Amino acid sequence: MSIEGSTGWILDAHLCSERKEMLVWIVPEQGPVFFHSDPWSPSLHVSGLISDLELLVDWLSQPEIVLKFGIINHLFEYKRLKLGLVDRTRVLTVEVETQSTLKPLAQHIEERGKHVRFTLYSVDLQPEQTYLTSKRLSIGSSVMIEHQQLVAIETEVKQRAMRCCRFEVIFCKNNGFVDDSTAISHVSIEECDAQGKVLEKSDTIPVHHPSFAVKLEQCLREIDPDVIFTQDGNTLALPALIAHIRRHEILLKLGRNCSPFRQIGSARTVHSYGQVLRSDPQFSFEGRIHIDFSSSFMFKEGGLSGLYELAVVSATRISDAARKSPGSVISAIQNRVAMEDEVLVPWKKTRPEDTKSAWDLLQSDRGGLYLDSKPGVYSNVFELDFASLFPSIIATRNISPETLNCSCCRPALNTTPLPLHPESAKKRFQLHKRKWQSASLAFPRQSSTAFQVPGLSTHTCGRIHGFLGRVVAPLIERRKQLKEQVKEKNDAVDRQQNALKWLLVTCFGYTGYRNARFGRIEAHEAICAWARELLLQTIELAQQSGWEVLHAIVDSVWIRDTQSRTYDQQHDDALALAKEVHAMTGIPLEYEGTYDCIAFLPSRVHSGGSLTKYWAYGADGLKVRGLELRQHSTCQWIRNLQQQALLILSQATDLVNGLPAYSVQKTVQALLLDELGKLEDEILTIADLLIAQRISREPSEESVQSLAMLAFQRHQAHGFPITLGSKARFLVREKDVKNPLFRVLLRDECSDLNAVARHVDITYYRQQAIRAIWAILTPFGWEEHQLTEVGVVRLDQWM
Repeated sequence: MSIEGSTGWILDAHLCSERKEMLVWIVPEQGPVFFHSDPWSPSLHVSGLISDLELLVDWLSQPEIVLKFGIINHLFEYKRLKLGLVDRTRVLTVEVETQSTLKPLAQHIEERGKHVRFTLYSVDLQPEQTYLTSKRLSIGSSVMIEHQQLVAIETEVKQRAMRCCRFEVIFCKNNGFVDDSTAISHVSIEECDAQGKVLEKSDTIPVHHPSFAVKLEQCLREIDPDVIFTQDGNTLALPALIAHIRRHEILLKLGRNCSPFRQIGSARTVHSYGQVLRSDPQFSFEGRIHIDFSSSFMFKEGGLSGLYELAVVSATRISDAARKSPGSVISAIQNRVAMEDEVLVPWKKTRPEDTKSAWDLLQSDRGGLYLDSKPGVYSNVFELDFASLFPSIIATRNISPETLNCSCCRPALNTTPLPLHPESAKKRFQLHKRKWQSASLAFPRQSSTAFQVPGLSTHTCGRIHGFLGRVVAPLIERRKQLKEQVKEKNDAVDRQQNALKWLLVTCFGYTGYRNARFGRIEAHEAICAWARELLLQTIELAQQSGWEVLHAIVDSVWIRDTQSRTYDQQHDDALALAKEVHAMTGIPLEYEGTYDCIAFLPSRVHSGGSLTKYWAYGADGLKVRGLELRQHSTCQWIRNLQQQALLILSQATDLVNGLPAYSVQKTVQALLLDELGKLEDEILTIADLLIAQRISREPSEESVQSLAMLAFQRHQAHGFPITLGSKARFLVREKDVKNPLFRVLLRDECSDLNAVARHVDITYYRQQAIRAIWAILTPFGWEEHQLTEVGVVRLDQWM
């Protein structure tokens, strides 16, 4: 419990539904972690006609409705409903006892309004985020307990390193297959560092020991971790532990407040951008942060320091940041900024796309600019990349749902981009605010901060500082500061900036996402239009400065000298070009690197170049995009083969015009032939040849019997069905006419992954290997059939 006057920094916060309060876990400079409890109950808001809202109040006042949904109170308040509007609207606020009844109540209200009379707000916000934002706090905030209230303090409390441990559940063997019903034998808890590396080994605890729960709780108390890492914890290990303690009626307490360990929610399948993904349940390590290595993309990219950074900027829990996608974190930040602006967050997006003529639609419905690459290999190529192009366009061109096509502004002929620094942009709008106070909004007024979108009949407002710009600009500035502090690659600060990078990568997509609460397709179109214009300006300036533009993809250009300058001159002139583009566009164009060799691949579909497939090497090592090496489904053998081939080329000393000579290319071919020999001689292991494919749908009678479908059916045949959205891992074997399921061998069926792989489909794997080396050698002019031909003499050998 908290003590009056105690200070510390916020580690975590979570809703305690049983006691209808929020628990905030605080780490003091000295002493154990303690919690502060604050009474809290969730609310939703309803807007509509006054007559409809009064009828709704009568329904909400009925005793059976009050009892069913745990309604505490309802009252009328005045709230801001839309971005950019200062006026407040009368809405009905309904307060309920628990978070679990909020969404069912919202669904009933929506049905009573025939889905048209009412608009609902604040329905599915995270309660922890709502609580922290209401107090202007976030994870890591320095706080004090004052008059039994949690208040922020200006004096920064020194933060100690988080204590971490690995929590592992060990299963009894069950013919290789394991699910949450499989019996478990032991549980182990080991101290580790922030990346999950074990620092000190410890004994495992048998689950059938009479004092299993006591020993496990004691071990956890001795380490007293702030963070608990698991492998497959959400999907397998912890559900199995829950099943075990239920079967044996064991009371297990793994949190800091001694609450029973339990599962929160259940696994479900979700659809995102055409993919079927699995959303796993949570588990109550109250007062501790749980991170599952296997299901946290953001931990893989940003580590614990990156997750902490995301929790700070979004005012969400670290454990929630670990589970969320980058887009979901961006959505959470938007919710936070909206709540700070006192704008209610809508439950569902209700704004349709603006009506457009066919010509306007043709002009606006376009993406970023791609040039057709010229397939081949090139030496001494410079790459220049715009830093966070799309979010920078949002910030410098004031693009936001409420700023597009306003009625108060006309764009000036000569406009300068807004500053990227959030405070500088804020000051610029404050200076213009005085001019607008005395102006009439009845007629549009020319403004130097209103921008005409290139090629479209769209402009942005010069009076209102856009919501989206205020979301992304602080992220851009924070990432810039972190990048300046990086001492070495993959240190804690580098992981922090990398986590922010993924937020900036995805924020553009959310402007046009159909379910984004603060999205608007016109904003998406305006960003793309600006991106096309800025890249065209960059290409034109590069060509005028004596560069050949080999390729350009949305925010990147690859240029080669055409004026026979020395390498040092080329390097200096490339940096000068980047500075000139920055000054012209207001967005930094960064020097990404110089490549001794870069190869753009031809398309397998048409005669032109592939837009996004290339490989390169230079002083900073290899860079690969679009190849098998980067694809999640690729088996380890193919991945290693392609990696070795690229290393042979990058380490070559026999060069012609700075590029690997034909003899070096023959070495790569020899590598392929050698590896194919290993495949045919059955030397490769099962681990080498396992491939992974995500299961997106259940097979039907009309389904093509693809490898993924066969793997799904084989899992079912063994009595261990795989959940949609999960990945199936298997070997591809020789075809069997009588039983198609023999075509695949599941990883779970293999007792030893290091054993030799036998009876695999050599033709299948052979073709995969040839395709992988084709991607390396085809830019040099090799045809696919030549890769396996020995003794072929090329014309250039005679020259």
